Amino acid sequence: MQHAIRTNVASGETLEHGAARATGLLLTGGVLAGPIYLISGFTQAFTRPGFDITCHPFSILSNGTLGFIQISTFLLCGLLVAGAAVGLRRALREGRGRTWGPEGSR
Repeated sequence: MQHAIRTNVASGETLEHGAARATGLLLTGGVLAGPIYLISGFTQAFTRPGFDITCHPFSILSNGTLGFIQISTFLLCGLLVAGAAVGLRRALREGRGRTWGPEGSR
């Protein structure tokens, strides 16, 4: 079965290419979620007075007047991981073995 490829006249970009690009961005966001969480957590851990990294979890950083920073980090990383799940779902090929691997693993 052939797929119709529509072209965006303004940019000359095909819709399939645009969808592949969006999928790639979603997956990249998922890869960046972990490092963003760690960088934010360690930066706050070493700059907050009274925080001891050996006995306090990063979630404690959401307390206090600067807690909005860690809460924002939680929200951002959660959205990136959710986006990565959508991207992974889009990257998997159609059919019975859809959960086996991405389209490029043929």
